[in-house]
Amino acid sequence: HSQTTGADQVGMLQLELKMLGFESWVDTKALNLTKDGMAQGIAEAGCFLLFLSRGCLSRPFVQFEIRTALSLEKHIVLCHETDPRVGHFCFTADRAAAPPDLQTILDDYESLPFRRREYERQAMLEEIIGRAGYAVATAAAHDMADLPDEVPGVTASFVARGEMQLQIKQALLAQCQQPGT
Repeated sequence: HSQTTGADQVGMLQLELKMLGFESWVDTKALNLTKDGMAQGIAEAGCFLLFLSRGCLSRPFVQFEIRTALSLEKHIVLCHETDPRVGHFCFTADRAAAPPDLQTILDDYESLPFRRREYERQAMLEEIIGRAGYAVATAAAHDMADLPDEVPGVTASFVARGEMQLQIKQALLAQCQQPGT
């Protein structure tokens, strides 16, 4: 993400994913904020979530992170800002400003629109998690027995922690064990 046009949105995504049991690694919050540190964070991740906002594809560190994720053959999920008041991503202009080798990322991966309204945001988060290859642990998922307590590593991507999944599973099991339910 570009800090100037995407930091707030990425911060919200990180918080929301954490509440769903996923840990996010965001370069700007990393202890080792060097190219080596970014490369390590991406290498240890199971998925690379790229937040697209105005001008992000022309940013040198964003380009470095994308190229690193591509060279490591990381699973890539795209999400784009849609609100013109806060740095919406213009597929035509931002693509034209990107280096030719990175323009194809917009052809190779479908981008999800970033959503702020609660009912839309929940669907967006579930879709991001699903596209990243993880099970979605929500109150609507009644059969939690098959969900892993922990899944392998993930950049402004994530690692499932299992704590939240375990709490939801225990609450649902307790509900099922009550008389009359």
